[in-house]
Amino acid sequence: MVLFITNNNIIRAYNKKMTQAEILGRTDAVWYDGDFGFNAEYREGYVAEYRWDGENPIVEYVESKPYPEPEPTQLDRIEAAANMKNADITQAAIDEYTLELVKEGVL
Repeated sequence: MVLFITNNNIIRAYNKKMTQAEILGRTDAVWYDGDFGFNAEYREGYVAEYRWDGENPIVEYVESKPYPEPEPTQLDRIEAAANMKNADITQAAIDEYTLELVKEGVL
């Protein structure tokens, strides 16, 4: 079986049909006389990383990183600005109306 690895010895793919002769001279592939699959057990908060240790594939569990909060899109920023301006306009109208009511003695 052929295991395709990165420069950091991380296994990215495998091929059970290629022959050992077909990978001669390739730096991104190693021959493995065994069975392999991407079937590590699930561990909460970790990601399985498949590595080649020089003789065998091994599984290392690396702590998963939380996804960062997405940045607001341009549309989100435009809508926020438009809504803020509408709120400002509304507040100004309320303030003006309240002042007139105070002047007339209603409030």
